[in-house]
Amino acid sequence: MRKLKAEYATKGFGNASIEIMEQFQPDNKVAITLRVEEGKRIAIKQITFLGNESFDDKQLIRRMKTKPASFLRSGRFEEEKFEADLVALANFYKKNGFIDVVIGPHEMQQLSDRHYELVIRITEGTKYYFGEIKISGNEHFQLETIRDSFTMESGDIFDQEKYDSQLAKSLCFVL
Repeated sequence: MRKLKAEYATKGFGNASIEIMEQFQPDNKVAITLRVEEGKRIAIKQITFLGNESFDDKQLIRRMKTKPASFLRSGRFEEEKFEADLVALANFYKKNGFIDVVIGPHEMQQLSDRHYELVIRITEGTKYYFGEIKISGNEHFQLETIRDSFTMESGDIFDQEKYDSQLAKSLCFVL
C-alpha cells in the first residue's frame, strides 16, 4: 500500500487515501478491493529556502523545474522532477565555489487543503577559490602543455564541473 500511495504522490496526489477491503471466498480465495480517493491534486503555492545567504530565492527557483503555482503554472508537485531539482541546485552551488553544499532536508507545509509551501534547507558551507597549480615529477611533457589544459586562474571562484573537466583533459597527457 505504501508503494501505491507513493506512486500517487509522485503524480501530485499527496492527499490520496487508499482503503483495502478483503473478502474471503470459497476455495481459500480472497477478493481484494482497493478504494482510492485521489483527493485534489497538490499544488505548490510557495517555495522557500532556509540557509541560502549567497543567492536569493528567485535565483535558486530559476534553476528548478518545480515552480510555484501562478496564473500560467499549475504548481504541480512531481517527486521525480523535484529530485532532479535538488541535484540541479547542488550543481549550481558547486559551480559557484560551494563544493561542500548540502541541499536538504525539505518539507511540505500545508497552507490549505490543496496548496502547500515547499521549504528547502540549504547548508552552503565555505566558498572556495582556485589556488595554484604545481606540477612535479614530469619528465615527458613540457610544463606549459600540461598547465595550458587548465584555464582557471589563481583566485577564480572554484567551479567543480570545470575543474573536473580540465583535470580529465590534463590526465590525457599522462595516460
